[in-house]
Amino acid sequence: MTFKENNKVRGERTRGEMLEFIRQYLCEHGYPPSRREIGDGVGLRSTSSVQKHIDRMLADGILETDAGTGSVRALRVPGMRYVDTEPTILDRYLESERKRIMEEMCPYDVPWLEREMGEERLMDKWCPFECEKCWGLPLKPEEELDE
Repeated sequence: MTFKENNKVRGERTRGEMLEFIRQYLCEHGYPPSRREIGDGVGLRSTSSVQKHIDRMLADGILETDAGTGSVRALRVPGMRYVDTEPTILDRYLESERKRIMEEMCPYDVPWLEREMGEERLMDKWCPFECEKCWGLPLKPEEELDE
């Protein structure tokens, strides 16, 4: 491998690390990192080196920016959803299915289910499965016996 080819491979690897860092930062913070934060995140000391890589990523379509907004931090990853976006129809459907499935499961078989649903929502539920631990009894049998 020649020096030029080796340099190209290193540059591509660095840009890949930068892209991953920017994605992770956007997910955690909801806004893009500064050039200094990107450099610190991938081990580059020079912000001008960071900017050169960003310029290359912009030219290649790997990143997008709001040119002319006055914000040097206005970086976006194409196709990436951000924290403040509206849920899609698919997101809403998956959430409704998750809730429906949780309603049908026995909390004794799935230890995290009671924490997920909340104890108060389980007070009047019956196990639909007659499993070993609850045998189809109310989940709060002492309350049912008082009636």
